[in-house]
Amino acid sequence: MEPEALHDRRNHTADGLQGITLGMKMALCKLSGMSQCQAEGEKNHHG
Repeated sequence: MEPEALHDRRNHTADGLQGITLGMKMALCKLSGMSQCQAEGEKNHHG
């Protein structure tokens, strides 16, 4: 039970960090107004 909870938490943290990183990238792209970044964001969003 303990290892499983630890494993879930680790995955959750990784997902959170990934989301934050993507969010920061998107924010930077919006600030710079680069259409290239926007396209990249769309690609990532849709998988």
